[in-house]
Amino acid sequence: MKKLVLFIHGLGGSEETWGEFPSLIWDDEEIDKDEFWFASYEYGTSWNDTKATLSIIGKVGSFFKIPYVSTVTTGVSATLRGLLDIEDVARILHSEIDIRYKAFEDIYIVAHDMGGLVAQRYIVDILAKNRPLKVKKLMLYDVPNHGTSLAKISLLYPHSQVKQLTSDSPFMEEFNRNIEFQTLDQKIDVQYIVCVKDSIVDIASATAGYKQNALELERTHTEIVKPKSHQDLVYISFKNFIQTTDDEFISTVINRLISKQLAVLFYQNHTDIASTQRALRKKATKSKLGDTIYDFVVPNTKDIQEYCKALAAVFDREFADFNAFTDYIRDMLANNEKIFLYVTGFENGDLEINREFAQSLRTLKEYDEKKFYSLVLGREKLYAMVSDTDNQLSPLNDAEEFYFPNIANLKKRHIRASLEKLSKKKSKICDYSNGLALGTLDSDEPIKTLFWDNILSVDDNGSDLRWRDDETKARVREIFSCR
Repeated sequence: MKKLVLFIHGLGGSEETWGEFPSLIWDDEEIDKDEFWFASYEYGTSWNDTKATLSIIGKVGSFFKIPYVSTVTTGVSATLRGLLDIEDVARILHSEIDIRYKAFEDIYIVAHDMGGLVAQRYIVDILAKNRPLKVKKLMLYDVPNHGTSLAKISLLYPHSQVKQLTSDSPFMEEFNRNIEFQTLDQKIDVQYIVCVKDSIVDIASATAGYKQNALELERTHTEIVKPKSHQDLVYISFKNFIQTTDDEFISTVINRLISKQLAVLFYQNHTDIASTQRALRKKATKSKLGDTIYDFVVPNTKDIQEYCKALAAVFDREFADFNAFTDYIRDMLANNEKIFLYVTGFENGDLEINREFAQSLRTLKEYDEKKFYSLVLGREKLYAMVSDTDNQLSPLNDAEEFYFPNIANLKKRHIRASLEKLSKKKSKICDYSNGLALGTLDSDEPIKTLFWDNILSVDDNGSDLRWRDDETKARVREIFSCR
């Protein structure tokens, strides 16, 4: 079953809002056209246009318009009186999805500016009615979730939609009080894209307060939805977002975590794992691994007291050391509380302090085999701890191991910079590129460098290594003049 990717423009927008997006999508061979169907939902919003059209991305990468509401008035005043409120535009979107897109079970919405409010109004209404929600992902490009102060210009012009965008408008105040809106990122996968050069929507409004789900890009409000190439960060963020489903991977991780209680997830440099992380947390919540999910970001410090202070803040307590942390969690478990500790930023921590913390996790796992679960994310430092030369010394030696699906889009300069680190290992790199066995990640230093910098990948079993692709392998041979 294909997934629908639906684009929704913002205030004063149209299909032209998206610039080269359609042609870039069609020309991208890495996007499976048999998996996705792309469309654009349009609605009346400009000063002189009240028609709404549906646009579908065709084989030439252009939009084919299918009018479903005709322009019935002319002139600025009549047109402005004919504009629909955001709630009305959302209700029409509801009809479109229920009728025109009835066959789609999975819908991903990509919205800009006011289009994000239209999409969220539709989603919130569906959730409030306890109806099945087909929207699984929502990408919000610089959306004024809390309104914008610049919308005060509405006092000078009779534009009803602009009036709704003011921070203190009745629409915005009611919308922000809505519990479904406040908990939306717990129901579906939401990605906020923020413009750091924007003078229209501030960061707090663009992220709706969820900065951990936000990507900040150096673009203006209009540039943020006009990627110029496949290497443009605007396009890469979109592509990563729609392609990161990993349903089978996520289910496997959660199922194994339920039985093993302790799992580690490795990811490589240049890999976007944000969407998968959010999906993992949602799946863990639905699986009821814990009464509460406790998020701990390992601090960048060599001071054990600072480390413990950061850990204590997660539980709103004070821990003098890891023994105090372990005792506190044991008391919670003794009171029949289920605990899920989600650990990120492992690369920040000092190796020895990380080891002490990991030992605490091991101790708690052994203390209660039914109510304590922990998931630890990291790269080289975490791998080194799990895979010590004498594996029996590692406190995480019996943790379930996983590798994040590799969806990195490396630039040539990334590959060249990584290979230059290995310039003194020319002969060995050439041997690898000649098709000889690459071995495993526990091999020598060049192998590790190539892997963590994403030039090598690991097979599905997490053992043997392979080149990312033939193009990368050819670039290795070119840079090192391999024969």
